[in-house]
Amino acid sequence: MFKKFALGLIAAFVALNIVIAIVAFISTRDRDLSIPDTVIEFETAVFGGNFETMWDLSAPKYRDGLTREQFIDRSRETAPPADRLFDWTVLNEASGDIARAHTRVQLASGGIQTNRMMLRKIGKEWRVTEYESYDGLWPPEELPLSDSS
Repeated sequence: MFKKFALGLIAAFVALNIVIAIVAFISTRDRDLSIPDTVIEFETAVFGGNFETMWDLSAPKYRDGLTREQFIDRSRETAPPADRLFDWTVLNEASGDIARAHTRVQLASGGIQTNRMMLRKIGKEWRVTEYESYDGLWPPEELPLSDSS
């Protein structure tokens, strides 16, 4: 009787693990990051030296025709020193499949960095097409996307 109980318990455990694996796969398969989520994940990758994530979150336009390996090498050479994001503000606007985001990032080391990003929705995901330092007014004042695209 104990043997049947143990086999039943093992079977239930295996079935539960299969269900958990299927749910995890389905929930990550069509990950649809919002604009702020994409922007913060990209900023975290830039300041954390996670160049693979920068590649994953960038559009072909941002990659300048480089292969993944070339892009990662170039990013490694040009990225700011690794630092952790302590706090951030993301201001964004979207018009159709394009978006603009401005970030004000406070770094763990105490510095503050402001950046401007352009994004494009490719399929279900937002991808960075431009990324640059922003030295303008805060909050930013730019033409609406519909007027500047």
